Amino acid sequence: MYQSGSREEITFAEFEDWYEKSILYERQKKAIEEDMEGVWESLKPPFGKGFLTWLQYVIIFPLVLVLALTIPDVRRPGMGKWCYVAFILSILWIGGFSYLMVTW
Repeated sequence: MYQSGSREEITFAEFEDWYEKSILYERQKKAIEEDMEGVWESLKPPFGKGFLTWLQYVIIFPLVLVLALTIPDVRRPGMGKWCYVAFILSILWIGGFSYLMVTW
């Protein structure tokens, strides 16, 4: 692990080598991959399920699709800077859905 320089300090390259070989890195990588599938997994049709599951899917699909396409997923790496946009869009969608529920 130790490559060069002071034995009291490590370089970023040494830390990076250690981290990429650690269990922490593997767990974080797995969690990110699972999060990336999160929303899109709910859009897959429930093949081999019962009638009520299909009815639920048909009712919820348009809502999830609209939200997934218009609100940025800030859990993905590098998308954190869009958190304020995602928050405002979420509030607007909640207001729009609330208005439609009251007026219908």
